[in-house]
Amino acid sequence: MITKISVGKRNEKYDVLIGKEVCSKKNFQKFITKEQKILLLFDKNVPIKKIALIKKQLNSLGAKVYNYAITPGEQSKSIRNFENIHNFLSKNSFLRSDGIVACGGGVVGDLGGFVASTYMRGISYIQVPTTLLSQVDSSIGGKTAINLSSGKNLVGSFYNPKGVLIDTNFLDSLGEREYKSGLAEIIKHALIADRAFGNYLLQHSKNILKRDSDYLRHIITKSINIKAKIVTRDHKEQGIRAFLNFGHTIGHALEHAFKSKLLHGEAVAYGMDYEAKMSLKTLNLCQDDYDFVKEILKTYGFECKLNITFEKLKPFIKIDKKNSANTVNLVQLNKIGSCEMVPIKNINSLKKFF
Repeated sequence: MITKISVGKRNEKYDVLIGKEVCSKKNFQKFITKEQKILLLFDKNVPIKKIALIKKQLNSLGAKVYNYAITPGEQSKSIRNFENIHNFLSKNSFLRSDGIVACGGGVVGDLGGFVASTYMRGISYIQVPTTLLSQVDSSIGGKTAINLSSGKNLVGSFYNPKGVLIDTNFLDSLGEREYKSGLAEIIKHALIADRAFGNYLLQHSKNILKRDSDYLRHIITKSINIKAKIVTRDHKEQGIRAFLNFGHTIGHALEHAFKSKLLHGEAVAYGMDYEAKMSLKTLNLCQDDYDFVKEILKTYGFECKLNITFEKLKPFIKIDKKNSANTVNLVQLNKIGSCEMVPIKNINSLKKFF
Protein backbone atom coordinates (compact mmCIF):
# COMPACT_ATOMS: atom_id res chain seq x y z
CA MET A 1 0.00 0.00 0.00
CA ILE A 2 1.28 3.43 -0.99
CA THR A 3 0.04 6.70 0.50
CA LYS A 4 0.11 9.84 -1.64
CA ILE A 5 0.21 13.36 -0.20
CA SER A 6 0.19 16.43 -2.44
CA VAL A 7 2.23 19.47 -1.44
CA GLY A 8 2.20 22.95 -2.96
CA LYS A 9 -0.11 24.90 -5.22
CA ARG A 10 -0.86 24.91 -8.94
CA ASN A 11 2.23 24.47 -11.13
CA GLU A 12 4.50 24.02 -8.07
CA LYS A 13 2.49 21.07 -6.71
CA TYR A 14 4.30 17.76 -6.26
CA ASP A 15 3.46 14.35 -4.83
CA VAL A 16 4.98 12.58 -1.85
CA LEU A 17 4.69 8.78 -2.08
CA ILE A 18 5.03 6.81 1.17
CA GLY A 19 5.35 3.04 1.58
CA LYS A 20 7.54 -0.03 1.45
CA GLU A 21 9.33 -0.76 -1.84
CA VAL A 22 8.24 2.67 -3.11
CA CYS A 23 11.47 3.15 -5.10
CA SER A 24 10.12 1.11 -8.01
CA LYS A 25 10.28 1.57 -11.77
CA LYS A 26 6.57 2.34 -11.77
CA ASN A 27 6.95 5.18 -9.28
CA PHE A 28 10.13 6.64 -10.76
CA GLN A 29 8.34 6.66 -14.12
CA LYS A 30 6.08 9.41 -12.78
CA PHE A 31 9.08 11.77 -12.58
CA ILE A 32 11.74 10.53 -15.03
CA THR A 33 11.63 10.93 -18.81
CA LYS A 34 13.27 8.67 -21.37
CA GLU A 35 16.89 9.42 -22.30
CA GLN A 36 17.26 11.90 -19.45
CA LYS A 37 20.64 12.23 -17.78
CA ILE A 38 20.34 11.71 -14.05
CA LEU A 39 22.89 12.52 -11.35
CA LEU A 40 22.34 9.99 -8.56
CA LEU A 41 23.67 11.92 -5.57
CA PHE A 42 24.04 9.94 -2.35
CA ASP A 43 26.08 9.74 0.81
CA LYS A 44 28.26 6.79 1.71
CA ASN A 45 25.98 5.73 4.56
CA VAL A 46 23.30 4.60 2.12
CA PRO A 47 23.67 0.82 1.56
CA ILE A 48 25.30 0.24 -1.81
CA LYS A 49 22.70 -2.42 -2.63
CA LYS A 50 19.98 0.23 -2.34
CA ILE A 51 21.90 2.59 -4.63
CA ALA A 52 22.43 -0.21 -7.17
CA LEU A 53 18.70 -1.01 -7.11
CA ILE A 54 17.71 2.62 -7.67
CA LYS A 55 20.23 2.93 -10.50
CA LYS A 56 18.82 -0.22 -12.09
CA GLN A 57 15.27 1.19 -11.95
CA LEU A 58 16.40 4.48 -13.50
CA ASN A 59 18.37 2.72 -16.24
CA SER A 60 15.34 0.55 -17.06
CA LEU A 61 13.45 3.76 -17.87
CA GLY A 62 16.10 4.72 -20.43
CA ALA A 63 17.89 7.25 -18.23
CA LYS A 64 21.68 7.57 -18.28
CA VAL A 65 22.75 7.55 -14.65
CA TYR A 66 25.89 9.06 -13.13
CA ASN A 67 26.82 8.19 -9.54
CA TYR A 68 28.14 10.91 -7.21
CA ALA A 69 28.94 9.99 -3.60
CA ILE A 70 29.61 12.47 -0.79
CA THR A 71 30.89 12.05 2.75
CA PRO A 72 28.12 11.84 5.37
CA GLY A 73 27.74 14.80 7.73
CA GLU A 74 26.97 18.52 7.81
CA GLN A 75 30.48 19.34 6.60
CA SER A 76 29.43 18.12 3.15
CA LYS A 77 26.88 20.94 2.80
CA SER A 78 29.76 23.15 1.75
CA ILE A 79 30.51 25.69 -0.95
CA ARG A 80 33.28 23.38 -2.16
CA ASN A 81 30.92 20.45 -2.72
CA PHE A 82 28.38 22.77 -4.27
CA GLU A 83 30.98 23.92 -6.81
CA ASN A 84 32.38 20.41 -7.41
CA ILE A 85 28.94 19.01 -8.26
CA HIS A 86 28.26 21.91 -10.63
CA ASN A 87 31.55 21.22 -12.39
CA PHE A 88 30.72 17.50 -12.63
CA LEU A 89 27.36 18.30 -14.24
CA SER A 90 28.98 20.69 -16.68
CA LYS A 91 31.81 18.29 -17.64
CA ASN A 92 29.25 15.58 -18.34
CA SER A 93 27.14 17.92 -20.49
CA PHE A 94 24.05 17.96 -18.31
CA LEU A 95 21.35 20.17 -19.81
CA ARG A 96 18.32 21.93 -18.35
CA SER A 97 16.21 18.93 -19.36
CA ASP A 98 18.28 16.60 -17.13
CA GLY A 99 17.93 16.07 -13.41
CA ILE A 100 19.17 14.95 -9.99
CA VAL A 101 17.99 12.16 -7.70
CA ALA A 102 19.06 13.03 -4.15
CA CYS A 103 19.24 9.80 -2.14
CA GLY A 104 20.24 10.14 1.50
CA GLY A 105 19.57 12.20 4.60
CA GLY A 106 18.92 15.90 4.92
CA VAL A 107 22.46 16.86 3.92
CA VAL A 108 22.11 15.15 0.53
CA GLY A 109 18.62 16.56 0.00
CA ASP A 110 19.58 20.13 0.91
CA LEU A 111 22.77 20.08 -1.14
CA GLY A 112 21.24 18.30 -4.15
CA GLY A 113 18.22 20.56 -4.14
CA PHE A 114 20.34 23.72 -4.04
CA VAL A 115 22.51 22.46 -6.90
CA ALA A 116 19.35 21.66 -8.88
CA SER A 117 17.92 25.12 -8.21
CA THR A 118 21.04 26.87 -9.52
CA TYR A 119 22.57 24.72 -12.27
CA MET A 120 21.54 26.36 -15.56
CA ARG A 121 19.11 28.39 -13.40
CA GLY A 122 17.16 25.31 -12.48
CA ILE A 123 16.90 21.62 -13.35
CA SER A 124 14.51 19.03 -11.90
CA TYR A 125 15.28 16.91 -8.87
CA ILE A 126 13.68 14.07 -6.94
CA GLN A 127 14.04 13.48 -3.22
CA VAL A 128 14.62 9.93 -1.96
CA PRO A 129 15.09 10.56 1.78
CA THR A 130 16.64 7.61 3.61
CA THR A 131 16.53 8.77 7.26
CA LEU A 132 13.44 9.35 9.37
CA LEU A 133 14.49 12.97 9.91
CA SER A 134 14.73 13.71 6.20
CA GLN A 135 11.53 11.81 5.44
CA VAL A 136 9.37 13.88 7.80
CA ASP A 137 11.22 17.18 7.59
CA SER A 138 13.85 18.30 5.09
CA SER A 139 12.47 16.48 2.03
CA ILE A 140 9.10 18.25 2.38
CA GLY A 141 8.68 21.92 1.56
CA GLY A 142 11.35 22.75 -1.02
CA LYS A 143 13.95 24.31 1.28
CA THR A 144 17.46 23.86 -0.10
CA ALA A 145 20.69 25.12 1.42
CA ILE A 146 24.38 24.89 2.16
CA ASN A 147 26.25 26.00 5.27
CA LEU A 148 28.78 28.74 5.89
CA SER A 149 31.44 28.67 8.59
CA SER A 150 29.44 31.36 10.38
CA GLY A 151 26.13 29.50 10.43
CA LYS A 152 23.90 26.71 9.18
CA ASN A 153 21.71 26.96 6.04
CA LEU A 154 22.62 30.61 5.43
CA VAL A 155 22.85 30.18 1.64
CA GLY A 156 19.97 28.51 -0.15
CA SER A 157 16.71 28.77 -2.03
CA PHE A 158 13.08 27.68 -2.05
CA TYR A 159 12.86 25.14 -4.88
CA ASN A 160 10.33 22.34 -4.98
CA PRO A 161 11.31 18.82 -6.05
CA LYS A 162 9.52 17.08 -8.88
CA GLY A 163 8.51 14.39 -6.41
CA VAL A 164 9.44 12.68 -3.13
CA LEU A 165 9.70 8.90 -2.70
CA ILE A 166 9.64 7.85 0.96
CA ASP A 167 10.59 4.17 1.22
CA THR A 168 10.20 3.02 4.82
CA ASN A 169 12.48 0.04 4.10
CA PHE A 170 15.43 2.43 4.43
CA LEU A 171 14.64 2.80 8.14
CA ASP A 172 15.35 -0.87 8.92
CA SER A 173 19.11 -0.27 9.02
CA LEU A 174 19.01 3.23 10.53
CA GLY A 175 21.07 3.67 13.71
CA GLU A 176 19.26 4.29 17.00
CA ARG A 177 20.47 7.89 17.41
CA GLU A 178 19.52 8.74 13.85
CA TYR A 179 16.09 7.17 14.31
CA LYS A 180 15.38 9.14 17.48
CA SER A 181 16.65 12.29 15.78
CA GLY A 182 13.81 11.91 13.29
CA LEU A 183 11.31 11.29 16.07
CA ALA A 184 12.21 14.70 17.52
CA GLU A 185 10.87 16.45 14.41
CA ILE A 186 7.72 14.33 14.56
CA ILE A 187 7.26 15.40 18.19
CA LYS A 188 7.71 19.02 17.07
CA HIS A 189 4.87 18.71 14.56
CA ALA A 190 2.58 17.38 17.30
CA LEU A 191 3.53 20.14 19.75
CA ILE A 192 2.88 22.99 17.33
CA ALA A 193 -0.21 21.65 15.55
CA ASP A 194 -1.98 18.63 17.04
CA ARG A 195 -2.28 17.71 20.72
CA ALA A 196 -4.14 14.47 19.86
CA PHE A 197 -1.13 13.41 17.81
CA GLY A 198 1.08 14.19 20.80
CA ASN A 199 -1.12 11.95 22.96
CA TYR A 200 -0.77 9.20 20.34
CA LEU A 201 3.02 9.49 20.45
CA LEU A 202 2.94 9.10 24.24
CA GLN A 203 0.46 6.22 24.27
CA HIS A 204 2.24 4.19 21.60
CA SER A 205 5.87 5.07 22.35
CA LYS A 206 6.94 1.44 22.90
CA ASN A 207 5.70 0.34 19.47
CA ILE A 208 7.15 3.43 17.82
CA LEU A 209 10.55 2.96 19.46
CA LYS A 210 10.50 -0.69 18.32
CA ARG A 211 9.86 0.58 14.75
CA ASP A 212 6.64 -1.36 14.36
CA SER A 213 5.82 -0.83 10.68
CA ASP A 214 2.13 0.03 11.15
CA TYR A 215 2.82 2.65 13.81
CA LEU A 216 5.79 4.00 11.89
CA ARG A 217 3.77 4.42 8.71
CA HIS A 218 1.06 6.22 10.67
CA ILE A 219 3.34 8.74 12.36
CA ILE A 220 5.26 9.47 9.14
CA THR A 221 2.03 10.08 7.24
CA LYS A 222 0.53 12.19 10.04
CA SER A 223 3.70 14.25 10.41
CA ILE A 224 4.01 14.90 6.66
CA ASN A 225 0.34 15.88 6.46
CA ILE A 226 0.90 18.52 9.16
CA LYS A 227 3.96 19.93 7.42
CA ALA A 228 2.38 19.73 3.94
CA LYS A 229 -0.61 21.84 4.99
CA ILE A 230 1.65 24.50 6.47
CA VAL A 231 4.14 24.76 3.58
CA THR A 232 1.35 24.73 0.99
CA ARG A 233 -0.18 27.80 2.66
CA ASP A 234 3.17 29.55 3.11
CA HIS A 235 5.81 28.30 0.68
CA LYS A 236 8.45 31.00 1.30
CA GLU A 237 8.18 31.26 5.09
CA GLN A 238 6.60 34.70 5.20
CA GLY A 239 4.06 33.67 7.82
CA ILE A 240 2.96 30.43 9.47
CA ARG A 241 5.73 28.31 7.96
CA ALA A 242 8.08 29.88 10.50
CA PHE A 243 6.17 27.92 13.16
CA LEU A 244 7.96 24.81 11.89
CA ASN A 245 11.08 26.33 13.43
CA PHE A 246 9.90 25.70 16.99
CA GLY A 247 13.01 24.51 18.85
CA HIS A 248 15.28 25.50 15.96
CA THR A 249 16.54 28.91 17.10
CA ILE A 250 18.19 27.35 20.14
CA GLY A 251 18.64 24.01 18.33
CA HIS A 252 20.75 25.45 15.53
CA ALA A 253 22.79 27.40 18.06
CA LEU A 254 23.42 24.18 19.98
CA GLU A 255 24.51 22.41 16.80
CA HIS A 256 27.12 25.06 16.15
CA ALA A 257 28.28 25.28 19.75
CA PHE A 258 28.74 21.51 19.98
CA LYS A 259 30.36 21.43 16.51
CA SER A 260 28.11 18.71 15.09
CA LYS A 261 28.50 16.40 18.10
CA LEU A 262 24.73 16.70 18.35
CA LEU A 263 22.54 15.38 15.56
CA HIS A 264 20.03 17.87 14.19
CA GLY A 265 17.01 16.21 15.80
CA GLU A 266 18.79 15.94 19.14
CA ALA A 267 19.62 19.64 19.06
CA VAL A 268 16.02 20.51 18.13
CA ALA A 269 14.69 18.33 20.98
CA TYR A 270 16.81 20.22 23.51
CA GLY A 271 15.90 23.46 21.73
CA MET A 272 12.20 22.67 22.20
CA ASP A 273 12.82 22.12 25.90
CA TYR A 274 14.49 25.52 26.26
CA GLU A 275 11.93 27.32 24.10
CA ALA A 276 8.97 25.71 25.89
CA LYS A 277 10.49 26.92 29.17
CA MET A 278 10.67 30.42 27.65
CA SER A 279 6.99 30.10 26.65
CA LEU A 280 6.05 29.84 30.33
CA LYS A 281 7.18 33.45 30.63
CA THR A 282 6.54 34.96 27.19
CA LEU A 283 3.10 33.47 26.43
CA ASN A 284 2.00 32.22 29.84
CA LEU A 285 2.12 28.60 28.70
CA CYS A 286 0.45 26.67 31.51
CA GLN A 287 2.58 24.42 33.70
CA ASP A 288 0.62 21.30 32.68
CA ASP A 289 1.43 21.92 29.02
CA TYR A 290 5.10 22.50 29.82
CA ASP A 291 5.07 19.23 31.77
CA PHE A 292 3.58 17.57 28.68
CA VAL A 293 6.54 18.79 26.62
CA LYS A 294 8.98 17.48 29.23
CA GLU A 295 7.19 14.13 29.41
CA ILE A 296 7.13 13.47 25.68
CA LEU A 297 10.80 14.46 25.31
CA LYS A 298 11.77 12.23 28.23
CA THR A 299 9.74 9.33 26.82
CA TYR A 300 11.80 9.45 23.63
CA GLY A 301 15.15 9.81 25.39
CA PHE A 302 15.70 13.59 25.39
CA GLU A 303 16.01 14.33 29.10
CA CYS A 304 19.65 15.18 29.77
CA LYS A 305 20.58 18.74 30.67
CA LEU A 306 23.22 20.08 28.30
CA ASN A 307 26.27 21.77 29.79
CA ILE A 308 26.18 25.04 27.88
CA THR A 309 26.21 28.74 28.73
CA PHE A 310 24.10 31.45 27.17
CA GLU A 311 27.21 33.41 26.23
CA LYS A 312 28.43 30.54 24.07
CA LEU A 313 25.10 30.30 22.24
CA LYS A 314 24.43 34.03 21.91
CA PRO A 315 26.44 34.65 18.69
CA PHE A 316 24.56 31.87 16.90
CA ILE A 317 21.14 32.91 18.23
CA LYS A 318 21.79 36.41 16.84
CA ILE A 319 22.19 35.14 13.23
CA ASP A 320 19.05 33.00 13.17
CA LYS A 321 17.24 33.47 9.83
CA LYS A 322 13.95 34.43 11.49
CA ASN A 323 15.49 37.47 13.13
CA SER A 324 14.86 41.02 11.96
CA ALA A 325 16.93 44.12 12.71
CA ASN A 326 17.88 43.84 16.40
CA THR A 327 15.02 41.50 17.25
CA VAL A 328 15.24 37.77 17.94
CA ASN A 329 12.03 36.15 16.66
CA LEU A 330 11.26 33.02 18.66
CA VAL A 331 8.52 30.49 17.95
CA GLN A 332 6.76 29.92 21.26
CA LEU A 333 3.93 27.66 22.46
CA ASN A 334 0.77 29.22 23.84
CA LYS A 335 -0.62 25.71 24.37
CA ILE A 336 0.06 22.22 23.05
CA GLY A 337 -0.98 22.26 19.41
CA SER A 338 -0.75 26.04 18.99
CA CYS A 339 2.11 28.52 18.72
CA GLU A 340 3.02 32.03 17.66
CA MET A 341 6.04 34.19 16.92
CA VAL A 342 7.37 36.24 19.83
CA PRO A 343 9.77 39.16 19.17
CA ILE A 344 12.54 39.46 21.77
CA LYS A 345 14.06 42.94 21.67
CA ASN A 346 16.73 42.28 24.27
CA ILE A 347 18.59 39.06 23.51
CA ASN A 348 20.21 39.18 26.96
CA SER A 349 16.78 38.62 28.51
CA LEU A 350 17.07 34.98 27.37
CA LYS A 351 20.05 34.37 29.65
CA LYS A 352 17.89 33.40 32.64
CA PHE A 353 16.62 30.31 30.82
CA PHE A 354 20.07 28.70 30.68
